[in-house]
Amino acid sequence: MQQIEARTELNWTARLEINGEPISDKNIGVRSLDHKNKVATFTFVGINLRPGANKVRCTAVSPDGSAGKSAEIMVMGRGPATASANRL
Repeated sequence: MQQIEARTELNWTARLEINGEPISDKNIGVRSLDHKNKVATFTFVGINLRPGANKVRCTAVSPDGSAGKSAEIMVMGRGPATASANRL
């Protein structure tokens, strides 16, 4: 299980998707507000990644519920080691 941290403008929230599947707000383990720098940080916990490439998309959500900017990255999930079938 992994954790992912997202930052938005203060009073905004974040929506997270892994491989197109939404991650519940119940997976937000820590919410931190930095009033000095006007930043909100959300730490999503208990995130399962499949072995190989995973598309992670985070979208800022304004106080009125409208979507703001999104960021997308590819991350590699750990998987079982595979042995090569070709032998010399």
